[in-house]
Amino acid sequence: MTSTSHREDAAAPSGLPDLQPPDPNAGATAGWALLFDAVAAPLLIVGMVSPKVLWANASACDLLGYPQPQIIEQDWATLLGALDLPCPRRAGEAASQADTWGLHRDGRKLWLHCHCQPLHYHDTAAWLITARDDTCLRRSQEKVRNVIDAMSDAVFLYEAQTLRLIESNRTATELYACNHEIPCDKGFVELSDGEPPFSKDNAIEHLQRARTHGPQLFEWQAKTCAGQPFWAEVAVRCADLGEGDTIIVTVRDLSTRKQGEADRLALERRLFEAQRQESIGMLAGGIAHDFNNLLTTVLGNLELAQCEGPNSDVSRMALREATEATLRAAELTRLMLAYAGKGRVQVRRLDLAQLIDEHRHVLRAMVPRTIELHLDMPRHLPAVQVDATQIQQIIVNLLTNALEAIGEHTGRITLRLGWGSHGEDALSAHDRSGSPPPAGDFVFVEVHDTGHGMDHETQQRLFEPFFSTRFTGRGLSMAAVQGIVRSHGGAIFVRSAPNKGTSIRILLPVAPEATPGTVDVPTQRNRRRGAPLQGQVLIIEDEDGVRDLMRRMCERMGLTVWTASSGRQGLVLFEQHLSRIDCVILDLTMPDLDGCATLARLQIIDPQVRVIMASGLDEESVQRQLKGRQVSAFIAKPYTYDTLYHTLAHILTTRL
Repeated sequence: MTSTSHREDAAAPSGLPDLQPPDPNAGATAGWALLFDAVAAPLLIVGMVSPKVLWANASACDLLGYPQPQIIEQDWATLLGALDLPCPRRAGEAASQADTWGLHRDGRKLWLHCHCQPLHYHDTAAWLITARDDTCLRRSQEKVRNVIDAMSDAVFLYEAQTLRLIESNRTATELYACNHEIPCDKGFVELSDGEPPFSKDNAIEHLQRARTHGPQLFEWQAKTCAGQPFWAEVAVRCADLGEGDTIIVTVRDLSTRKQGEADRLALERRLFEAQRQESIGMLAGGIAHDFNNLLTTVLGNLELAQCEGPNSDVSRMALREATEATLRAAELTRLMLAYAGKGRVQVRRLDLAQLIDEHRHVLRAMVPRTIELHLDMPRHLPAVQVDATQIQQIIVNLLTNALEAIGEHTGRITLRLGWGSHGEDALSAHDRSGSPPPAGDFVFVEVHDTGHGMDHETQQRLFEPFFSTRFTGRGLSMAAVQGIVRSHGGAIFVRSAPNKGTSIRILLPVAPEATPGTVDVPTQRNRRRGAPLQGQVLIIEDEDGVRDLMRRMCERMGLTVWTASSGRQGLVLFEQHLSRIDCVILDLTMPDLDGCATLARLQIIDPQVRVIMASGLDEESVQRQLKGRQVSAFIAKPYTYDTLYHTLAHILTTRL
C-alpha cells in the first residue's frame, strides 16, 4: 500500500473537482450540508495539505463518536489510519478504495472500508472519504478463522470456479511442514504431485467431483512441502460461504493410525508364529510318539524273524506284522499331509451311505457296549467326489472324538447322513475348516455324542494338532479332519455346550451332475505276483538304502538292473547303454540335478524313453513340478513289491 505524507506545499493540486458550498454562517443547515447529513454512509472531507478533518456528516460523527463541532480540525490520519490509504493525488486519477482501521473516541478500534475521491473544498485540495463500518464482519471472520485454526485437521479453501487456493489454516502449515512464520501457500492440489492415483490431476478430479456429485471421502498419499510422503484421509465438499461456491478440503493425518495398523499386523504375525511354533512342537511330539510305536513294531518283528529262522511260521507272522506297521507309518505320513491341506486326494464318485454300510461292523467294533451307536443313513443321497480312504479316516476320527467325550460313562453316539443347500453367509459364519467353500449343495456326515460337551475356549482349540482335554500327543485327530475337509473343498460345522454334548457336521460338495444312488466304492485290488519279467532297468536314486532295495526287488522280478546315485551319473549310463535300457525308474528329489531336470535331458537323448517317476509327494504335486513333461507312470513312496511289479509289468509289456 502507498504511504501518504501530510507535509505538502501550500499550493493545492490543480484540476480537481470544485466543491463550493454556501457560507455556513449564512444558513448553516441549508444546501449541501443538509444533503450530506441525509446520506446514511459516513462522509468526511479531509485536507490533502493539512492533515485535518474539514467537514463530516452526522453518520461519520456517530461512527467515530465525536459531536460535529469537535470532529472538525481533528487529525484525520489518527482517526482513519491515513498511512494505510492509497489516496489519489492528481486530476484524472481514478478514485481508490482500501480496507483500513479507524479509531473511536473511546479508544475502540474499528475496521473500515474507505473510498477516496480528490476534490477542491473552499479552494483547498481535499479528499472526500466515504467509509463503511466492517467491524462486525471482521470480528465474525476472525471468529471463523480462530475456529478453523483450532481444528486438528488441515483445512484448505478453494474458489470453486477457478480452483484458486484462497486460504489454509494453521494445522495445514504444521502438517505440511511449511514455514511456521507464514501461511502455507501451497494447498492440497499443489502438493499432490505423486504417481497416479495420487497425482495433481487426480486431486483436481476429486475437487470437481465434489461440485458435481457431492461430498468426497478417500485415503490419499500426500506430500509435505519438503516432498516427504504421508498417508491422509481427505474430505472434500462444496459450500456457499457467502461469496460464491467454495470448495472445502480437510486433510487428516493417518500416519499414527497407519503405524498402529502396521504394529498390530506385526504383533499378529509374531503371535501367529508363536502359535505355529507351539503347534509344530506338539505335532513333532505326537508324530515322534506314533512313529516310535510303529518302529518298535517293525524292529521287534524283524529281530524275531531273524531269531526264528527263515522257514518258521513265527518268522512269517513277524514279517507280516512288520509290513503292516510300515503301511501304517505310510498312512500316518498321508495324515500329516492332510493336516497341511496338501495330501494326495484320489477322488472318485462315491455314495457315502454305501461306504459306511460296508464298514458298519468295523464302526460297531470301535464302540464299547456301554455306549449305543445309532446309524441314520437315508438312501438315494447324491454322490460326492472324495478320496474314500480319507473319508473313512474322518469318520474314524469323529467317532474317536465322540468316544473320548463320553469316556467311561454310558451314552449314545449318532452317525447321521443327509444333504441340503447352504448359502455363502451361513458358510462364512459357521465354517471351521479355515477356508469356507462357495455356496452350493452339500452331502453331510454328522456325529453327535451325549458327552460332556465343550466350552467356547475348548472349541477354539479343537482343530489344533494333538490337542485333547483327556490325553496328550495321541494323534492328529481333528486337525487331520480339518485338513482333509479343506482339501476336498468342504466345510465343518460344530455345535457344543458344556454338559449338552457335541455335534460335528462335515459338509462335502455334491459331485457335478450327480444322480442319487451313484455307487463307486473302491475295492482293494488283489495283486498277485506273476511270472518273471524280461528287460533292463536303470534306477536313478540318491538314497543308498532305497536304491539297493529297488535293485534287489527288480532282480527278483527277473530284470537286469543298472543303478546310478545321481542324475548326472544316470545320464552317462543311459547314453552308454541306450539301446539296452528298456525303462528308467527316476527319483524326483535329488541334490545337484533333480528328477525334473534329469527327465528333461533323458527325453532329449531319447524322446521315447519310458520313465517311472517315484516320489513321496502326491501325483498332482509332481505333475505341477514337471510343468507339462509326461512320464510313463507315477509310483508313490513308500510302495510295496507288488506295486512296483505291476507298474513295471505294465510299462514293459506296453508297446511304444
